[in-house]
This record gives sequence, C-alpha cells and structure tokens, in this order.
Amino acid sequence: MRKTIKDLLLALLNATLILVALCLFFAWQLSATASEIATNFAKSLVPLAPLRADVQGLSDELKSLRAELSGLGDKVGEEASADLYVLRSRIEAYDLKISELKTRFAELDEVPDQLIDKAIEQSVDRVAMRMIEFRGCVPQDPADLK
Repeated sequence: MRKTIKDLLLALLNATLILVALCLFFAWQLSATASEIATNFAKSLVPLAPLRADVQGLSDELKSLRAELSGLGDKVGEEASADLYVLRSRIEAYDLKISELKTRFAELDEVPDQLIDKAIEQSVDRVAMRMIEFRGCVPQDPADLK
C-alpha cells in the first residue's frame, strides 16, 4: 500500500513537471512570436516618416503664406489683385495637398488593424501546427489547417 501511494505521488510529480515544462515551452514560443509581430509592425509603420515630412513642409508653406497675406494689406490696386490671385492659387494647391494627406492618413488608420489581424491569424496557425507536431500528428499538407 505504501509503495503504491509513493508511486502515485511520483507519477503526479512527474506529470506536473512535464506540464510545467510544456507551459514554459509554449510561453517561450509565444514570446518569440510576439517579438516577431512587434518587429514586423514597426517595419510596417515606416511609411509614416514621409507623411511627417509632408505635414512639416505644408506647415512651413502655410506660415509663409500667412506672412505674405499680412504684407498684402500694405499694397493697393492692380499689384494687390495680382498678388491676391497668386495667393489664391497657392491656397488651392494647399487644399489639394491637405486632401491627399487626409486620404493617406485614412489609409494608414486601416493598416494597423489589418496588420494585427494578420499577425494573430499567423500566430494561431503556428501554435496549432506546433501542437499538432508535438503530438506527432503532422498533416500531409499545412493548407489543411486553413
């Protein structure tokens, strides 16, 4: 009786240690996948740098336009109307640039959601494949999981 209890306790300890090792392995794999996701996400956000430069350039141009508008008050007659026409055309060009930037920002709003969804799907697929491989039941075609 005593030997049976001892064997049961050893079997329980052995099973617990195996489960702990398995959990540590999956946690390690999950942290590696999370690191890959963060790296890919950071690489995908690189297109924001040109947008920042565009916004900064547009801000500088608007500052110069404001300065010209304040100087326009000193001019009179045809010279003022010619300058006003030039300023209106520049304002229309800025409006066009601003609408382009709004479109690009709207596209970038959708990108993180798509990246996160794709990363989660890939992570789930990887974990499922590893669990199947761990069990020894590898399918013939990985496309079977999709």
